[in-house]
Amino acid sequence: MIKNIDDCVKSLESVTDEKRIVAVLKESFAQNGDIKRKVSILKEFNDVIESLVDKLKVK
Repeated sequence: MIKNIDDCVKSLESVTDEKRIVAVLKESFAQNGDIKRKVSILKEFNDVIESLVDKLKVK
């Protein structure tokens, strides 16, 4: 799932298409009932977003 989000984020020039990212998150959360898994997903998602923000700062 994180790879899908990362690919989605990398395909964006900005964060204008966040609906695609949210859709991936919703799908994953619907499939995974384990709270530890959800926390892990959110931590990884945070890393992806931080990476995107860093890249946007460079531009």
